Amino acid sequence: MPTRAPAAMRRASEEEFERMVTRQNDPKDAEASRPDFQRCDFSRLDLRHHTLSEANFRGSSFRGADMSNTNFCLADFLAADLRRTNLIGAMLADSWFGKASLKGANLAGACLYQADLRGTDLREAILDWADLEGVRVNNTTKVLPEQLTLARNVPEALLRVATTYAANHPNVESRQASYKRETQPRTKPSKELQALSRLHPVTQERLAERLEITARNNEEAEFETVDLSGRNLRNAKLSSARFNASHLRGTDLSGAELKWCDFIAADLTGAKVIGADLSCATFYGATLRDTDFSDATLNEADLRGADLRGAILKGTSLDAATCDLNTKLLPSQLKDALYVPPELMAVARHFAAAEQSSPAVSHGGTHAARIGSSRKRSR
Repeated sequence: MPTRAPAAMRRASEEEFERMVTRQNDPKDAEASRPDFQRCDFSRLDLRHHTLSEANFRGSSFRGADMSNTNFCLADFLAADLRRTNLIGAMLADSWFGKASLKGANLAGACLYQADLRGTDLREAILDWADLEGVRVNNTTKVLPEQLTLARNVPEALLRVATTYAANHPNVESRQASYKRETQPRTKPSKELQALSRLHPVTQERLAERLEITARNNEEAEFETVDLSGRNLRNAKLSSARFNASHLRGTDLSGAELKWCDFIAADLTGAKVIGADLSCATFYGATLRDTDFSDATLNEADLRGADLRGAILKGTSLDAATCDLNTKLLPSQLKDALYVPPELMAVARHFAAAEQSSPAVSHGGTHAARIGSSRKRSR
């Protein structure tokens, strides 16, 4: 019998996707069925910050799409095309990526807990700070050992598969996981901004010019993988800006408006963030050592995997902040903070106990219980 040709791929829209998200998350809609987006084309769409669990994305294309900080737990990505997709900070626990291509995708800080990666192409994917505990792999999973250098909770089975793949493919061109590739923005930035985005480091003069161009063109500020150490961003209005994997050591962000900003794997060591509004900001895997958050607002901020040792939290509002057992701070740092969630205090006590019992212990090794739940971030 002749093989039946696969159904043609249908182009999906952001509006259609948002309608499905709204319906699934509406407690009054008891008839909401499992979202079915089989063989849909989402290429280069902006799907950020949405929650859509148990969705069917079989055979769909997400090439170049922005899916950062999404919650797609229990989703089915069988044979999906996710090449060059931005999945920074995405929640992908228990999702199925069988025979899917994640080649060149940015999975920095993503949660892949117990995801099925059998037959998945992960070559060139960025896995820095990704949580890989319990992932299922086999000898058809394509990944190289150097990609796992900065990943968290890497199973031995995955290391073996990566080592075997590298040995069997000595001529495969590899690159160490890094954040040098910029993710695809929702709209094409102006030529002026594209030229400036390649600067590294960014001088104070260029920074001012870049902010002015961003404001003039009504674009979200993109400061990923740049060095802003020691720069002056006092009182800057940068809501929804991206600082992923950037250096902001000693940077002055006092009084800045930084709601919904992404600081995934960023280094803010010694930065001044006094009185800044960081509501709903994401600091997944960020280094916040000795950072001064005095009188800042961190309500609903994501502090999972963040290193807050030595950070000043006097007068800092932490209402509904999210953390996990990889968040590093001490209870004494929270004594003058405001609205401290019980979960955050428990994590601080756990860290203090671990430090006391074994100063050299690695705190990125166990998944343990995830404290706080993933939340929808919509604007």
